[in-house]
Order: sequence, then structure tokens, then C-alpha cells
Amino acid sequence: MPIHVYVCHGRSCQERFSPYILLRLKNDRERFFPNDDIVLDTCLCRGKCQESPTIEVDGTLYTRMSPIAAGSMLAKRVAEAKKTISVNKKQKNHAVSISTTPHE
Repeated sequence: MPIHVYVCHGRSCQERFSPYILLRLKNDRERFFPNDDIVLDTCLCRGKCQESPTIEVDGTLYTRMSPIAAGSMLAKRVAEAKKTISVNKKQKNHAVSISTTPHE
């Protein structure tokens, strides 16, 4: 399941370096997570101009972000996604199948 990250590209966010946040996230994705399904894109204003710059990750809004904080947030989100996938695989592998035999 992909991780969707949207960096606000509204005026207030741009003035507070959202283009550098997007650049940092792109570089981190290429360097640290080349095989992970991460979708990075810009978005229009999220209405939190006083708390800009903002990033939306899988529907959760993060405010007052910096390039470093955004990179850390992405690393944490990827780790959480991998942990969830690992747990799901373990549960699937440990499933017990019950066979029934007819009683005469």
C-alpha cells in the first residue's frame, strides 16, 4: 500500500520553504527508500497558513514542518508501514487450517 505525501504549495507555505521540504523528501525517497511505494506531490492550501508549512501524509496533516522534520516523519511512516506489513505476513503464516473428517 503506497504512502501518500502531499506538500502544501500555497503562498504562505512556499514563503516558509515548502519547496525545500519537497526536495528533501524526494532526495530521501531516492536515497533511503528506493524500493518503497511512496507518492510525493504538491497540493493546494490546506487552510493552516498560520501554522505553515504543512504536509499531509495519508490523510493526517502535519504543521510547522521543516525539511529535517519532514525527512524524519517520512522515515517514521515508512518504518510503521513495514512493521504493519511484517505483522500481517506473520499472522497470515501462522493461520491454522482445520480440516474436518466425517464421523461415521
